[in-house]
Amino acid sequence: MSKIRTKINEALLSDLSPIRDGKKNWLNSFRRKARERFYKIGAPIQKDEEWRLSYPQYFTKPAVLKSKVKKERTVTPFDQMDRTILVFVDGVYKEKESVLRHDNIDISHIGEIAEIEHHWTKEIYGVLEEESQVISKRPLAALNSAIADSGFAINIENGTVDKPIEFRYIFTGSEIGKLIRNIVKVGDESEVNIFENFLGSGWSNILTEIDIGKNAKCNHFRSKNLSVNATSNTFIIGRVEANGQFKSSSISLGGGKNRNECHVTLAGEFSSCSIAGASYLCEGDALDDDTISVHHKVANCKSRQVFKKVQKDDCIGVFQGKIRVEKEAQKTDGYQTSRAILLDDSSKFYAKPELEIFADDVSCSHGSVSGAIDQDSLFYLQSRGIGEAQAKHMLILAFMSEVFDEIENEKIKNIIINHLEKYLNI
Repeated sequence: MSKIRTKINEALLSDLSPIRDGKKNWLNSFRRKARERFYKIGAPIQKDEEWRLSYPQYFTKPAVLKSKVKKERTVTPFDQMDRTILVFVDGVYKEKESVLRHDNIDISHIGEIAEIEHHWTKEIYGVLEEESQVISKRPLAALNSAIADSGFAINIENGTVDKPIEFRYIFTGSEIGKLIRNIVKVGDESEVNIFENFLGSGWSNILTEIDIGKNAKCNHFRSKNLSVNATSNTFIIGRVEANGQFKSSSISLGGGKNRNECHVTLAGEFSSCSIAGASYLCEGDALDDDTISVHHKVANCKSRQVFKKVQKDDCIGVFQGKIRVEKEAQKTDGYQTSRAILLDDSSKFYAKPELEIFADDVSCSHGSVSGAIDQDSLFYLQSRGIGEAQAKHMLILAFMSEVFDEIENEKIKNIIINHLEKYLNI
């Protein structure tokens, strides 16, 4: 291991918290294995293939810049919906600010499960994260497995959960960065909507492992309204069994440094996943990096990756998408696309679509394109009496709205689009 990487390893661990052996229980045993895995991979540097287009220095320095949460960003898109809300402030769970609804849900804090020898999370905690390392190296995910001591384990095994579950992360910029770990198990024949909302300014590393059973559905929605000084590294690592379905949609607005990693393993026949994201970067030298991988392990599975980015004022967008199809995964249907609108000459978009196909009976495609806003469409709207700024925002809305086409719940889809409309002042 290089001296540079070793130095980053030591500094990163020192800044966050020392990794102690702790009590002898199954959870700390997993953490020790994750620590070894992190050391073996090493902290990311820009020479690493997975980080070549991004900026690892932002995500390996957890010290935060002092900045208060902006008042206008304390409202989340889903506030009008009745839901379970789990609130974290600077990485610490706040029970008094949370709203707990236990219908069809077994919910436990991560700190409570370590002493339960036969807890169901043993089959998932760190297991999905370790499996994901085969496709692409994720050192900061391993770091989360080693250190995170806050978060929730949620088990859904009694059918559909009517009320969504929201994880709300608020960062005030007053504390050193924190790591949060959530585990969600969606049992056979069950269905749930999961929300993640990010607010404020700070450094964060948040990982959610999601295990989706046979004929089960999990719909995931992420909203990031972060300040210029925020640095957010998020992971979704999922596994989908036969006839299961996972759909994830995300939206990032404003500024900050964001790296969103998502890895899904299609482990059962006729399972599927859809991963989509939209971002509008317009504050300072913001960064939005979507690094996605889907592992087709068995036959007759389907995956979709759709990402749209709009950027200006020195902002940078990155898309790294991978589809891996094993030899046994015949009849695979995989699709991948990324598009960006650059509103000025100072913004940049980098794309790296990848297909790794070992089967011979598949339908897989990928594409990526970037360019300026369509001038003919802009002229058309202006000719109808719409001002230039308003016309641009209308075209941006139309461009980004395609990301949310796969959302089946019309109420949730409309909430997300209305949130975007308000941000764009349409």
